[in-house]
Amino acid sequence: LVIGLAREGIDLTRFLAQHGASVRVTDQKSREQLTQAATQVEDENVELRLGGHDVRDLDGIDVVYASPGVPPEHELLQTAHRRGIRQSSLVELFFALCPAPILGLTGSAGKSTTTSLVGEMFAQAERDVFVGGNIGVPLISAVDRTSPETASPRHLERLQDDSDSDRRPARHYCRSSRHILWRRRHQARHALFQEFPSHRV
Repeated sequence: LVIGLAREGIDLTRFLAQHGASVRVTDQKSREQLTQAATQVEDENVELRLGGHDVRDLDGIDVVYASPGVPPEHELLQTAHRRGIRQSSLVELFFALCPAPILGLTGSAGKSTTTSLVGEMFAQAERDVFVGGNIGVPLISAVDRTSPETASPRHLERLQDDSDSDRRPARHYCRSSRHILWRRRHQARHALFQEFPSHRV
């Protein structure tokens, strides 16, 4: 089950379907609101349930992939937890499948610039490099075109790194800012200020 049919949901749904998975997608918005997105994921292996979420969307599901903006207290995630359904994310899947060393860059500001600069450094060193993440190039699209020799700088939102997976790229992990910036956009995910530093530091 993929929760959310924004950019990441589209990329993940297409990847899973192209690799033989049966994918169910749910989104709060109606099909009329998501016409373009729905067109991009049309496949015989994709079932769309749009216009709201329902716990019955979890019936027969093995894994739930939530988009970065879906809070942990979301009804579907809480129900999946109670049912013992595994929860994952596009980033966790990428970490599991990518054959290349991963350089993940995150932080409150400066991620795009830092990621692009690091990618250019590898390019200047004549290394095979694929720069991706939240800078216009989907993470998961790189998996099938990377090798163990590929340098893989990745722009990551902190929300994308909330997974408990042991496959995080800890051995090659940087943060682009040493300062903690509390902004209104963080309140959607971190309701309490006290929670925010523990996710950033």
